[in-house]
Amino acid sequence: MFKLVKSSLCAFCLLFILAATAFAAPAQVEPSVQQQYPDIQVPVVTVPGNPDATAAINIEIEKNIAAFISQTDECYKDNEDWNKVYMGNSYTVTCNDDSVLSIVLTKYINVEHAAHPMRYIHGLNFNPQTGEKIVAFDLKEFSAEKYGKDIYTSELLTNKLAKKATENDGLIIFDGILPLSSLPEQFYFDADRHVHFLFQLYEIAPYVCGVIDVDMDTESDDYLTHR
Repeated sequence: MFKLVKSSLCAFCLLFILAATAFAAPAQVEPSVQQQYPDIQVPVVTVPGNPDATAAINIEIEKNIAAFISQTDECYKDNEDWNKVYMGNSYTVTCNDDSVLSIVLTKYINVEHAAHPMRYIHGLNFNPQTGEKIVAFDLKEFSAEKYGKDIYTSELLTNKLAKKATENDGLIIFDGILPLSSLPEQFYFDADRHVHFLFQLYEIAPYVCGVIDVDMDTESDDYLTHR
């Protein structure tokens, strides 16, 4: 009787491990094309064995793409060259593990006769187990787990930007921007689970500086090495 119970428990544990392993499998991300705008790629996510998370993530992605199209339409609807506006995007999966799915969308708008094209880089971050969107406020938990304190703050980001501008003559921060009063809305995780904050064109610097990407987890920085 004892052997039978022991065997049953072992079998149950094995099934539980196999189920957990399947549940924790990385999400699958495949490209799809927006029907009305063939140059817009829509990443379609499948979380193996988790249809609820799959649905929640894809709804958020579709909302983001729809907002991009709507905002662009609204911005240029009165432009006489509206029929000569190019709108497109691409995407990159920068982190895909059991607790973080991070997809970076690069969006392009090019209007004929405009001084230059516009480019936006936006991060979409999800918990693949629940399908919930990860927002800047949630980063406190990630930081506490990794460092035992919050390093994803506007004060530390201000320090990093000031350091970048000092070391790189090509980065010119607009007057009055620093110190930052808040964190930027856009961020993403890379494959090493580093958090990168993004500043869009013209947000804090001239167009020539491009989209500014700040890695908050670079170990060489003083505030990390002396934590």
